[in-house]
Amino acid sequence: MAKKYTRKGHKTRSAGRFGVRYGRKNRKLVADIEERMRQGYKCPRCGIIAIRRTDTGIWNCKKCDYTFAGGTYVPKTSVGLVAARSVKKATEPDMVFEDLKDIIPGTIEAEETGEEVETKVDAVSEVATDVQAEVEMDE
Repeated sequence: MAKKYTRKGHKTRSAGRFGVRYGRKNRKLVADIEERMRQGYKCPRCGIIAIRRTDTGIWNCKKCDYTFAGGTYVPKTSVGLVAARSVKKATEPDMVFEDLKDIIPGTIEAEETGEEVETKVDAVSEVATDVQAEVEMDE
């Protein structure tokens, strides 16, 4: 049995203004987009649900008057979130490299045994200096 809509305009939602024009699918897509656009969004600065779209891609908080650029129909798009996450990850310091800067090559084993031990890092640095010396001799 088919659904019965009792309220006028319930089925067509905001796309009811188009009447029978443009086809059912296009009217449904427009109604979905407009619902997402007019939905309440949280302000990134004050955290209150008071974001409104002022122009295409321009969003404004009614409480703290914070204006920012976002997507055309939503304040934060999925592509924008991925880009922000990539930038954040690229700019944060890497904890592994910070720990390695504090360690001087060959000192860990030397502290444990009491004598100098050649590590792989020392061997690599010796090879690099040998290669630099050969290049300087060739010039």
